[in-house]
Amino acid sequence: EAALETTSLPYNLTARGGRLFAAFGRLAHFHDHELPVVERPLSLDSYVGSETQADGLEVSWLAPAAFYLNATFGAYNKMGATNARQDNLGARALDEFTYLGRLNAYADLTDSQSVELGAGSAWSPKRAVTDAAGAVTTRRNTWRTLNGLDFTYRYQPPQGGLDRGLSWGAEVLQNDERRFDASTKLPTDRVRSYAGYSFVEAKFSRRWRGGAMVDLTEDQDNPRRLAR
Repeated sequence: EAALETTSLPYNLTARGGRLFAAFGRLAHFHDHELPVVERPLSLDSYVGSETQADGLEVSWLAPAAFYLNATFGAYNKMGATNARQDNLGARALDEFTYLGRLNAYADLTDSQSVELGAGSAWSPKRAVTDAAGAVTTRRNTWRTLNGLDFTYRYQPPQGGLDRGLSWGAEVLQNDERRFDASTKLPTDRVRSYAGYSFVEAKFSRRWRGGAMVDLTEDQDNPRRLAR
């Protein structure tokens, strides 16, 4: 990341801009070594494009509520470090950018238990494609929407400090876009596909922890089969 962030805007507003990790989802804006699982979920690699690396601007608003409630709005050149739908180096109109809206809430259930919920949507109005002949065209009906819901439960016993506890998280993604043939670059059908993962991490001591993860990812070109 290489971004500038404000510290004293009014009305509980915060803005940051530059190269940043877009605030989409639960785990996609973390580096691999910060994840609570050994491998990055395939659903994030396939649907987001690894980390949510983005060049752009985000504005967040902290609601004056009895619990933590934050709303984030973003505009980016594209979202996803390995997302090849757009090129960071190419100039294009604003309707080919990606726009994000996200709500995130957190609440303490007890002194040792908490829950976090999130919902977000990333929308790209148009997509420019270079066809097999080298011509750049923007096809109609090429908008893409990536929606996500995420949930995290944490149990942190007061007597265990940071070295003991349990975390359970899950995220579901929906991708809706018009697909393009990999060889001809011509548009095919509009496809709606789903993916998601769930993980459990248990911390037993400073040196020992264990976990498990399940990931199911539909192929974005053919939702009837799972991606590998």
